[in-house]
Amino acid sequence: MNIEDENQVAEVLPKKKKRYGGRPCKDPVEKREATLMLRLNVAEKKRLLKIIRESSWTGDPSSFVRGLVLSDKAQVKGNGVLVTIEHYLTILHAYLTELEDELDEEQASGIARIKAAINNAAQAIYNNK
Repeated sequence: MNIEDENQVAEVLPKKKKRYGGRPCKDPVEKREATLMLRLNVAEKKRLLKIIRESSWTGDPSSFVRGLVLSDKAQVKGNGVLVTIEHYLTILHAYLTELEDELDEEQASGIARIKAAINNAAQAIYNNK
């Protein structure tokens, strides 16, 4: 663009960012915002991990704490066979996770496949309750 006159005004528009694929932006209402940050010392971390392990939680600790804080009702413990099977499957999954760290790579890959099958079975039981 050539400006021949000093009084001439040029309007400059910023370039629009192009988005190529990817996940669409979330609504501000749907976005999760950080509201609390737990700063735990070593003893508190060990206690939290012990509580998570005893509850047979197989997900990440932050999801466990969020679910615990936001739950409206106490955890329902039924006497049904499926509930018992799910309970033991999640415990087995947690122990296999600890065992996987101690084994060599070849054995760990076998344990990982077993864990995936156990996790799928426990999820199916949980979703059908």
